[in-house]
Amino acid sequence: MLAVAVVVVLVTFYWLDQGVSVQSNQNGEVTSTDQTAVTPSSASTASSQTTLSYAAALKLYEGKRIQFDEKCLLTPNYVTFKKGTTIMFDNRGSKAMVIKLDGTAYTIKAYGFMLVTLKTTATLPHSMMVDCGNGENNGTILLQQ
Repeated sequence: MLAVAVVVVLVTFYWLDQGVSVQSNQNGEVTSTDQTAVTPSSASTASSQTTLSYAAALKLYEGKRIQFDEKCLLTPNYVTFKKGTTIMFDNRGSKAMVIKLDGTAYTIKAYGFMLVTLKTTATLPHSMMVDCGNGENNGTILLQQ
């Protein structure tokens, strides 16, 4: 048991040293605030993960990416996705920014990206408001069944 704890601590320090910050929120969303996103390779555990480069993420999430610029302008600023879709939040600004999706805050490093799985307990269809920085309702994601 102690050996497992030591391995977990060592892996955590390795990730921190590499600049990768992996988070899992209450909705089971796995996110990263680095140029490379860490995504689960199996639904059963978060310990078996693969690293995704920015170039690979651009290809994989083509059509499922929301880009944020220096002024928190979203491109596109209105999109429709199905519940359970994983999308890419792409910060093209030179500073870290805080993005809120339906009130849940995410911090994305400068020129970093984050993968977010769209889930809600609200009745569908549901408009998920996207706030960026100090702005409110910078964009909307219409979530459907």
